[in-house]
Amino acid sequence: MTSLSIGAAFGVGARRLASRAGLSLLGAYGVAMLVYQVLFASIIEQAVVRYGLPPVGYPFAVDAPVSVLAVGLLVLLVGLTALSVVAVRTFVAGVREEIPREFYTRRMGWATLNMLLAGLVVGLAVFVGTLLLVIPGIVAYVALVFTTMYVAVEDENFLAAMQRSWRLARGNLLLLFVLVFVLVVGSGVVGAIFGVAVTFGTLAAGVEQGWQSLAMSVLYVPVTLYVLAVLSSAFEQLRAGEPGREPPEDPTTGGEWSGSPAE
Repeated sequence: MTSLSIGAAFGVGARRLASRAGLSLLGAYGVAMLVYQVLFASIIEQAVVRYGLPPVGYPFAVDAPVSVLAVGLLVLLVGLTALSVVAVRTFVAGVREEIPREFYTRRMGWATLNMLLAGLVVGLAVFVGTLLLVIPGIVAYVALVFTTMYVAVEDENFLAAMQRSWRLARGNLLLLFVLVFVLVVGSGVVGAIFGVAVTFGTLAAGVEQGWQSLAMSVLYVPVTLYVLAVLSSAFEQLRAGEPGREPPEDPTTGGEWSGSPAE
């Protein structure tokens, strides 16, 4: 059984996010998040006005029928899910230059649908486990963390992907917990720093506070993608133990991973 190297996961994740392919994904996610914030803010503004509440104060909100905005938001969420499929395929495959056309086209409808269903079912499993005694929810999250990878990379349906994620993760649950814990804490710290910086920046610049959420959503995109890149690298490492798999790369040399990279 292949053991997980946390240092290798972080190293490979950083290299792949900083590549041409990774930067292309960053740009696509950034634009999508800008549109998402505009649509979401517009719906909120119209909703509070409809119920006689004072406006929230989003200066970038647009005046359009709520039904149109809601449909646009739904389409965008599906598009973001499809983009996540492309990102996982890119990171797991280790593509650093141009993203292959196949990653955009291969069973994209199937993968997107199962990615959405996987998110709902895994989220429900984690929620129920957390309600029971917290620890079962944590175990469920860690054990099912590779579900989306199996959906995107191997075109599995969400149930088969959950089963395979459990089998892949169960031998490294403790190391995976450490990896996920570091990612969650690190993301929280970075988010807090961004929040303070954006708040003081908008106050110093004298711009409306409504711009803060827009700035935060864009600034946080690299963090989100880095988490995905790290988890994709961890998935690649553990999957290397399956028959017929090639060893992942060593982040320090760019060659095959030996199982003991520099931490």
